[in-house]
Amino acid sequence: QVFIVSRKSQESDSIEFGVVNIQHKIIVPFSIVDEIVFDKGLFIFKKDNLYGAYSDKGILICDAIYEKLEGLNSFLLKVGRSNVEYDYGEDWYTERVVYRWGLINFAGEEVLPADYKEIEEKGDSGFIQINQYEYVGLLDATGRILLEPKYYQIGEFVDSYSIVLGSISVFNKKREVVEAKAY
Repeated sequence: QVFIVSRKSQESDSIEFGVVNIQHKIIVPFSIVDEIVFDKGLFIFKKDNLYGAYSDKGILICDAIYEKLEGLNSFLLKVGRSNVEYDYGEDWYTERVVYRWGLINFAGEEVLPADYKEIEEKGDSGFIQINQYEYVGLLDATGRILLEPKYYQIGEFVDSYSIVLGSISVFNKKREVVEAKAY
């Protein structure tokens, strides 16, 4: 059992957060952060409106450098950066802030750049679907690209098969593409 705790800083009047176990051993070092939450086996902390993460063993995965950060699976974290997009008319334009998503591994290394509209687990298949503009692609659980994002839709998996709008792809039990036909 571990606990997210706070204490008064020894150097200032600020509040520090950290994680300790039931034997009072420090798992995540105390520091001045806005918050710490536990999500999907990770301690995610927010500092100056940016997010970083520690593993459940207290190993620093990444400093607070991302505008968004979520645990995705037992190999990867989903990281987001904001981007301003514009819509134009004849005599008008609007701007909106959207997030572009990427992936890092538990060593803090970039697996996929933050260029994607959405990254999400594909049901309970172990696959990850990536959306880039109006197209979708597919990754394995470690972030290796199985299908580039050039398809309109990827159906749910049944007995290792999935219908991909724009092609038919067959996956073996190792989740490798064994046949892909475009039509």
